[in-house]
Amino acid sequence: MRSSAFPTLLLTLCLSAAALQAQTHQHHHPGADEASQEAQCHDPAQTDEATEAVKAPAFPDVELLDQRGRRVHFFSDLIQGRTVAVQTIFTTCTTICPPMGAHFAKLQKKLGPDSEVQLISVSIDPVTDRPSRLRAWQARFGARGDNWTLVTGSKLEVDRLLRSLGLFSPDKVDHSPTILVGNEASGQWTRTNGLADPDKLLEILAQLQEAPSTR
Repeated sequence: MRSSAFPTLLLTLCLSAAALQAQTHQHHHPGADEASQEAQCHDPAQTDEATEAVKAPAFPDVELLDQRGRRVHFFSDLIQGRTVAVQTIFTTCTTICPPMGAHFAKLQKKLGPDSEVQLISVSIDPVTDRPSRLRAWQARFGARGDNWTLVTGSKLEVDRLLRSLGLFSPDKVDHSPTILVGNEASGQWTRTNGLADPDKLLEILAQLQEAPSTR
């Protein structure tokens, strides 16, 4: 009796282990589940979130590299005296980052070449995302002009920057599509969902541009 029951028990345990391994693999690697998550990123119902006012960040003036390999200081070159929209991306991302890039490209076109608004994409994977990769990633969306800057740098400095912006994520795949929008001269800042319609972000930027300077 024992000898016949043991093989059956062993087979049951093996099948259970195999099922658990398959579930774990689907969770951590691209597949049907990831494709479903990517589809949700494009669903307006998933991105209809209210914009909330936030305190002005204490920007560190860290030295970074833009997509052309030029050295830039984050605060003094990109933020100071400007109305800006800041997002976080990484070029190997296959879910929320491509639609966020497409939204910025549409927003840049709507703003026009003479706009003083600065769009900024900060890579949260600076070890991989060197300037040439950022430039190629941006080109996928047909972006043109100088008012959309993508930046990378040392991981230490980038992480320091992201923490100051409230956009740091320990695991890059868990980062949220949050966009920080603000007018440095007026000190008014808000957070909004970066997967919402670009027209919504355009409206927020227009309101911030009209805010009186506190200087």
